[in-house]
Amino acid sequence: IVEAIHASRLNKAITKAEMRINAIDSKIQELKTAGKDTAQMETLLSGAKVKLAEAKTKLAEKKLKEANQALKDVYQKLKEIIRLAKETGAVKEEGTEIE
Repeated sequence: IVEAIHASRLNKAITKAEMRINAIDSKIQELKTAGKDTAQMETLLSGAKVKLAEAKTKLAEKKLKEANQALKDVYQKLKEIIRLAKETGAVKEEGTEIE
């Protein structure tokens, strides 16, 4: 039962990560349209999407520790994107426009 609870929590975290990735992707496109350099953010976002797919696969395979690590990697990449967005002036403080 503990494994089922952990899997459920991971599934919810994956869903949240997907929503954040979509929001960040939209913001990156806005920045790109505004003429900002988004290459590094796009690279990180692509890496986050790969890690998210890995987390989903590991969760389906019941490899919960590996799924959890992949999800941590996703959030690390998203944090780095937010840091870069702050540098471009797109976000003034944590938890504002980009999320």
